Amino acid sequence: MRLLINYACCDPVTSECTVTAPADCLGTYLGDGTDCTPNCCPIDPFSEGDCNGNGIPDECDILDGTSNDCNGNGIPDECDLIVPPVDLVFIMDTSGSMDDEARALCCDLESAILNLGLAGFDITTTLLGITENPGGDFACLESNVRDEFGDVVPGTPPPCCTTLGNLEDWGPATAIVAANFPWVEEAIRIIVPVSDEGPRNGNTCFDPGSDRDSITHAISICQENSVIASPITGTGSNSCVITLATDLADGTGGTMFESNDPEADLAGAIIEIVLAAASHDCNANAIPDECEVPPIDPVGPDCNSNGTPDDCEEDCQPNGTPDDCDIAGGAADVDGNGVPDECQDCNGNGVFDPDDISGGTSQDCNTNAIPDECEIDCNGNGVPDDCDIDSGFSDDCTSGCGNGIPDECEADCNFNGVADTCDLVLGNSEDCNVNTIPDECDIRVEDGGFCVGAECSLDCQPNGIPDECEFADGSAVDCNGNGIPDICDILNGLGADCNGDGALDECNPGVKPGHDLFVTDAAIHDFAETPLPADFFGTGSDPFAESVNFVGDPIGNYNGFDVEDTDTIIERLEDANFVEVVSSDTIDIELVALSLKSNQPIEVTFNGGTSSKFYDIVISLSPSVPSLGTMTINRTTCAGGNYEASIDVVPFFTFTEVDDPPAQFTLDAADIGYHADVDTSNFPSWERVPTHDQTIALGLTGDASNVFGAPWWFDFYIFGDVAHEGPHPEVHSTGTGGGGGGGQCAGITSCDRDLIGTGGLNQNAQP
Repeated sequence: MRLLINYACCDPVTSECTVTAPADCLGTYLGDGTDCTPNCCPIDPFSEGDCNGNGIPDECDILDGTSNDCNGNGIPDECDLIVPPVDLVFIMDTSGSMDDEARALCCDLESAILNLGLAGFDITTTLLGITENPGGDFACLESNVRDEFGDVVPGTPPPCCTTLGNLEDWGPATAIVAANFPWVEEAIRIIVPVSDEGPRNGNTCFDPGSDRDSITHAISICQENSVIASPITGTGSNSCVITLATDLADGTGGTMFESNDPEADLAGAIIEIVLAAASHDCNANAIPDECEVPPIDPVGPDCNSNGTPDDCEEDCQPNGTPDDCDIAGGAADVDGNGVPDECQDCNGNGVFDPDDISGGTSQDCNTNAIPDECEIDCNGNGVPDDCDIDSGFSDDCTSGCGNGIPDECEADCNFNGVADTCDLVLGNSEDCNVNTIPDECDIRVEDGGFCVGAECSLDCQPNGIPDECEFADGSAVDCNGNGIPDICDILNGLGADCNGDGALDECNPGVKPGHDLFVTDAAIHDFAETPLPADFFGTGSDPFAESVNFVGDPIGNYNGFDVEDTDTIIERLEDANFVEVVSSDTIDIELVALSLKSNQPIEVTFNGGTSSKFYDIVISLSPSVPSLGTMTINRTTCAGGNYEASIDVVPFFTFTEVDDPPAQFTLDAADIGYHADVDTSNFPSWERVPTHDQTIALGLTGDASNVFGAPWWFDFYIFGDVAHEGPHPEVHSTGTGGGGGGGQCAGITSCDRDLIGTGGLNQNAQP
C-alpha cells in the first residue's frame, strides 16, 4: 500500500504554516477550507500527469523523492529522457538569394533525419514555401503556406501583418503554421523558418517597425500553440534579421542558427535544432545532460561551457579532456582544425598530417587538412573520390545531392554503363518497390531481367514491371491466391479464360445481380377462376367473371432512370456463380415492378343487368406481400446459355370508373390469398456480350458509371421471345425474364428490355 504524503496547510490570511493536514483524495482540507495538498491519490497509469506509468501523479513522485527533477521543470527526470515524436516544419523563403540554402536543405535533410533517428528521434518533416514552391533548387518543397493554410494571420495581428505578404514573409507565415498545422498529439512542435531577409515582406528590415511587430505576434501565436520556432538565417543576413530571428527563438524556447556555408553547416544546424528541443542523456547515465553541467551542477564537467558533459565530447587521445579544451590549454593545433596535432597522423609515418601536407610529403587536393592517401579512393587511382568528381575525372550523376561516389564505383546491375543510382535519378529506370534497385534488376533473367537467384522478382507477362508491384497498385489480380497474376495463369495455360475477358473461369463470379426489363404487347386474364363478388363495385353490382385483355402500361421512370415503354421489371438478387464452363446456379429473384392496363374498359352490370358502368383496370404489384421466385441460370458455353425461372406473383388490381374517375375500387390479391405461379416453359437464352443488336444504355444519358449505386456490369443479355406456363400466364408472363429460342410468346410478343447488373439498360432485338 502506498502512503500518501502530509503537507503543511498554510493560513491564507497570515501565510503561517502551522497546521498539518492529512493528504486526501478530494484535495480539500476541512479545517479552514484551504486546499493545501496536491492530489496524490493513485490515478490511471500513463494518464495525463503520470508520465512514468506508475499510477502516481508526477508531482507526488517528485515531492516524495520517488523521482528526481534535477532541472526543476516539473517532469520526472526519467520522463525527460523519453524522446517524444517530433513534428518538424520548414518554412522556406523562395527568393533567388536562397538557392544555396534550398539546395543544401533538399540534399542534406535526409541524412540529418537519419542521424537523428539513430539517436532515438521519430521525426516527421514537412517542407513548405511561403507563397510558392517553384521547383528547381526548391524541388523538395511539398507545398506552400498559402495553399495549405490560407493567408490570414491568426489571433489579433498588428495592422501591418494581418495577411500573408510575399514569398519572403516568414514572420506571418510562422504564425499561420503554428496555429493551423495538424500537429501530432504529444509531439515536439518545431517550426524552422529559413530566410536571409526581413520577416515582413523581406528586403529592408525594420526594427522597430513591421518586421519587429510580425515577430512579436508570431511569438505569441507559437506560445499559445506550444510551438518552438528555431530560425535559420541564410548567408549574408544583416544584423536586424539575425536579431529578430534570435528573439523569435528565445521567445519560443527555440534555437537560432546562423548559416554561413549551407552546404557545410545546414545538416548540423538541423540536428542541433532538434537536439536542443528535448532533454538528452549523451552518456546514458539516466541523468539529463543539462543536470550534469553548470548552472544546475556548478562543478559539473563542461570545460568549454557548451552545455554538453565533457565525457560526451570528442577526445582523440583520449585523456578525459575534450579536444577543444586540450587546445585551449596549450595543445598544438597548427592547422586550426580543432583537432590536436598529436592525433593527426592518419598514414602512420610519424609525421603529423599538417606537416606532411605543408612539407609536400602528402597531397591535399580538397584542402581539408587530411592527406589524400588517407581518404576514400574507390577507383584506386591515388586521388580522393571527391577530388576526382570536382576535377571532372569522374562523373557523379547524383552530385546535385552530393553522394560523393564516382559513378564508376557504383553498381551497374543492368550493364548499361550507367550507375544504378543514376538510372533512377535520371529516370532511365523505375523502382516501383522503392528498394533502390532498378526494376529490371529485380526481375529474374527468365522473365527478361538481370536478376539471378531465389530472391528475384517474377514478371510473368513480361512487361518490365515486377509482379509484386502490379499487385500493390491493383493493376494485377490474383483471384486464386497462387501468387501469380491471373493473366499469367491464362497465358501460361495454368488456368482457363474461355470468354477471353482476362478473368480466370475458376474465379468468374458468373452473372452479377441486376434487373431485367420487359414490354408486354398483349395478355389475357380470366376472372372466371376468381370472380369479383357481388357488390364489389358498390351496392347492387353483379359478380364479374369475364376474360379481360391487357397491354403494357409503360412505367416511364424507375429509380430515376428513363426505362421508356418497359412495363415489367424483375430483379436478380444475388450472384449466379459458375465453377466451370458448363455449370448452373439457382438464385433468388423478385418481381419489383409491374404495370399492365386493360386494352378497353370492362362493363360491370348492376341489379341483374338492368344497368351498367364501365371501368378501366390497372394491374400492379401488391404493396403488402412481395412477389418472389427463383431463376436457374445455365451456362452452356463461354458466351452464355439459357435459364428457367419461377415466380410467385401477387398482383394488385385498380378499377377506375370511366365516367367518374374519382370512383375507384382496389383489390390486393394478398388479401384473398390469390397468387399466380408463373414458370418459363422453353429455357430462354442469355449471353455475356450482346450479339443480337442489343443497344446498350437505351434511354440513359451522361455518365453511367454508377447506376443504382454500383458499377456497371454487362454480363447478362437476354434475347428472343418468351413463353410461360402457369395458372395465369397471360397476365404475369413478364415476370420471369427474357425469352429465347424463337418460341411463340403466350401474351408477350416483344420481350425486349434487359436492365443488367445494377442498372445497365439494354435493348435486346429479336434473333
